[in-house]
Amino acid sequence: MHNLGYIDPLADAEAEKRGFNPAQVEDELLRKSTSHSKEEIHEYLKKYGDLAADFTALVIYCTDLRPHSFQISEMEGTVSDEPTVMIKLEALRRDLGKPKCFDSSSCFVLTKRLRDGLALQKFVIIKNPATGLFE
Repeated sequence: MHNLGYIDPLADAEAEKRGFNPAQVEDELLRKSTSHSKEEIHEYLKKYGDLAADFTALVIYCTDLRPHSFQISEMEGTVSDEPTVMIKLEALRRDLGKPKCFDSSSCFVLTKRLRDGLALQKFVIIKNPATGLFE
């Protein structure tokens, strides 16, 4: 499932054992996110500012990394007229690429890199699996 965006094979395997299909989770996220009009999204971004733009870009970026059965452009379409979101999304893609994590240590490093890239240290803490400390 989600590890702040990155594919986590262990979490996906556990979810599948419990009857969840990771691709279906992403497809449901798309269905819900595209149910909002461009006007609703514009008002949301206007009301909550840069944090909302960062979060929206993060959701699209992370969804694109996960298994899904749709074109990511469908999700982008609702924010294509919002430059703050699109600039942040392009920066995430350019700066972080499409990495995958394979164990707790690599997932921690990638998740921390994503969090720090969005300057979300005040809002997101992550437990270091090696030390047990929250960072």
